[in-house]
Order: sequence, then structure tokens, then C-alpha cells
Amino acid sequence: MDCPRCQEAMAGTYLGPVHAQLCGVCAGAFFGRGTLSELLRSHHLEYLHPQIEALNASIPKIERQAECPVCFGGLPLKRHRPDKLGGVAIDVCTRCGGTWVDGVEFKRLIRFYAKGRNVLTRLWETIEFVIGTARK
Repeated sequence: MDCPRCQEAMAGTYLGPVHAQLCGVCAGAFFGRGTLSELLRSHHLEYLHPQIEALNASIPKIERQAECPVCFGGLPLKRHRPDKLGGVAIDVCTRCGGTWVDGVEFKRLIRFYAKGRNVLTRLWETIEFVIGTARK
């Protein structure tokens, strides 16, 4: 699977309890439907924080429109920036439900969730975001 941003090959790996595709060039991550929510609900974020911080010290900013790496036909991903997720930009495929998080945004998301937020609060915010009822 190629990276939606820089078009380099991504490697499949496990981040805590979920499987994700990670790009070694831009440090972005692609999650299948619901797996990002599962990661955010898990207790593994605190353990991922040092690993994510150790990723490329200088993550390149790539301006091209991200396209879903799973769906055929170059379907553009739709950008969301919910306040409940710390304003982190997340790109979602409207067809397959896959979620792309740029490397810089992934670091921000991990930092936001690793700040000792209540697990129930994180769970509720994630559910609201996924079902589309989160306040903007």
C-alpha cells in the first residue's frame, strides 16, 4: 500500500491493539475503519508517546491532496479538524471509512491523548467523532 501523501510504500505494523500502515518517509499513519478509535480508547497511547516522539525529527510537510490508498480511483480523503480531538486534522475516506493522519498530526494526537485525559472522556469524544455528532 502506498502512502496517500508522499506515494512511498508503507509498512504494516501493530500500534498497541490495532493494525496500521505507517509511512517511513512522512511518518503518517493509515487506519482501517474504526481502528483509530480503538487505538484512542486503548491504554497504549502512553506507551506510544516516546516512540512517536522519536520518529523523524523533521517530518516533511507535503501539500498534495491525500487520496485513499485502499479505494480504487483516487478517491480524495475528506479533512476533519474536530475540537474534541485537540484540533488535529484527520482525513477520512467516505467510501471505506479508512482514516489517514499525517505524521505531524499523529504526534499532536498522541500528545493530546497522553496528557492524562480521563479514559471515559476519551471514549465518549471518540464515539462522538466517529458517529458524527461531535460539536464543531
